[in-house]
Amino acid sequence: TGLFGVINTFEESYTIKNNINTPLTSLEMPSIDFDELIKQDQANSGPGIPMRFSHAFDVKLNIDNSGSWHTLENGDMIWKLGIHSKDAFGIKLLFDSFYLPDGSELYIYSKEENMSLGPYTSKQNNLDETFGIPLVKSDHIIIEYYQPKSIFKSPKLSINKVFHAYVDIHNFYGERDNRDCGDNVVCSNANSWNDQINSVIYLEMGQYICSAALINNTNQDKKPYVLTAYHCVEGQGNLGQ
Repeated sequence: TGLFGVINTFEESYTIKNNINTPLTSLEMPSIDFDELIKQDQANSGPGIPMRFSHAFDVKLNIDNSGSWHTLENGDMIWKLGIHSKDAFGIKLLFDSFYLPDGSELYIYSKEENMSLGPYTSKQNNLDETFGIPLVKSDHIIIEYYQPKSIFKSPKLSINKVFHAYVDIHNFYGERDNRDCGDNVVCSNANSWNDQINSVIYLEMGQYICSAALINNTNQDKKPYVLTAYHCVEGQGNLGQ
């Protein structure tokens, strides 16, 4: 299992910043049985079992068979693909082929334009050529790739999984009013645990969520080791984050 971390930024996409309208082709994911998924989760809950929050669709979506390309007047190119999964609290993606040429930019954002991830750049390229993004708050997201005319290398962008969040794990929509699981770490009554709080990680592992902690080493060089339970990563492959 390979894991790598990405510091996500939240800028408006190239076309939004520059008020450019380009064609958008959207794909509709199949409907899912929420009641059945929740019933399965309740039956499978317990110690040592990570919490499932999303349904995974296996797909084969790439820049050659999906979406639409558009060449701007100055020669720059835009590729866009919309993905709609009705009633999702959020959508995330896993790329099984990922490579961005130097100077290009990738954004993923909600169609309502109220949440945007990116720009992802060549800095996110890795030896595995895979990549995963966190949840985007929407049931309709847009993937936008921008390539200046000066770039002649081709990107690799192939999506093999679309995750439909049927549990609002980030409380995007403010539905979790009652909280009965201990002290909230953002409140003053948790001030005594600042060191521990700074080490805690919230993991989105494919379809599941888990907790983890940053661990230092005997060299005290702050190399970012992460400690989590084996059942959180077993069989998950390279998750990108």
